[in-house]
Amino acid sequence: MQTKKTTIISGVPRTSVMVAALRTLNTNSFIKEQLEKDEKLDAHLLPYYENIYKKENFVSKTKLSVYDPYACFFSSTEDSKTIILNSLDKIAESCPKVFETQMFKDHLIDSGLPADLTVDGMINIIKDSSPLKAWSLVSFDSFNNHMALRTKFIDDYVLSNIDKYQQFVILGAGLDTRALRMPFSNSTTVWEIDFPETFEYKETILKEAVKIIPPISQARNIHISGNLAGNNEWISKLEESGFNKNKPTLWILEGLLMYISNEDIEILMNQISSISPTNSTMLIQTMSEEYNETSKVQTMFTSPLKDEFKSSTINPEQYLIKCGFTKEIKTFNEPDLEKLYLSPQSTEVGCSALTGFTIGYK
Repeated sequence: MQTKKTTIISGVPRTSVMVAALRTLNTNSFIKEQLEKDEKLDAHLLPYYENIYKKENFVSKTKLSVYDPYACFFSSTEDSKTIILNSLDKIAESCPKVFETQMFKDHLIDSGLPADLTVDGMINIIKDSSPLKAWSLVSFDSFNNHMALRTKFIDDYVLSNIDKYQQFVILGAGLDTRALRMPFSNSTTVWEIDFPETFEYKETILKEAVKIIPPISQARNIHISGNLAGNNEWISKLEESGFNKNKPTLWILEGLLMYISNEDIEILMNQISSISPTNSTMLIQTMSEEYNETSKVQTMFTSPLKDEFKSSTINPEQYLIKCGFTKEIKTFNEPDLEKLYLSPQSTEVGCSALTGFTIGYK
């Protein structure tokens, strides 16, 4: 699962590798759960089990599991491990006290490591580990929980609308693979828009991955390279590739808006609205301003880009209202998702990032 070096290891694109790593751990948890229920797996799960799980069965401890069979291919590269090592170096230089917190020491113990492990010791262990094992060592349970909830909620929303729309657009798609792993019909097109370096990494890896895990989607999948902050070149590329602005569209903005300034968010939302007819819908993920110290410590260790967040809000509904997606607006914060998907006993894990998901219709 090696790939050539790309700029996926720098800037905002590297967060997509972190997302893929967390989804891989959750996917392994899903397979483990299925095996515990019934030793015989469903046929469509066997390629993943034989080619991935049997080789590296590192799991997350979250009580909710999701299935993304392609995430492992993105997170099992040397580029992926480089992202961890670069992040540890940066944290050691700028925030060395993080490694002295009780939260970090507890995490080390939970990971089977000594509580007094030094930064250099951790780096040496990461260097000697496979990429996926390395991610399992640096991923807080609460952040795994956050990623499982996030993935499950959006998966369920897409599934509930999969027959209602023929156009789906994923902005800031990163290494998302819903266009491959979800049961879209052949009358559907899924567009993904992101930085060119993200697609260079993604397409190189997926070229081999789909030979091992055949897609269940029949949709046409189109990648459009572009910068979504402050320009409209992506719109012309979208329309040139067959997008029909007179057709209702489902827009997904997952893990994007927190990396864009409020000014650029307003521009982007109005651009989307300008090519969205009545009955279109939008799902956005936003970060709350109530970003507490516990979240900062956990995300500092888990996220490569915590210092690149450019926006947060306590009123995400206004983003949709201002651009005309004013019908049936509803926001689901992470405690709402915990109540939706987890038993009361499971919510003790908590979530490390205070984000919410807002849906509105035009």
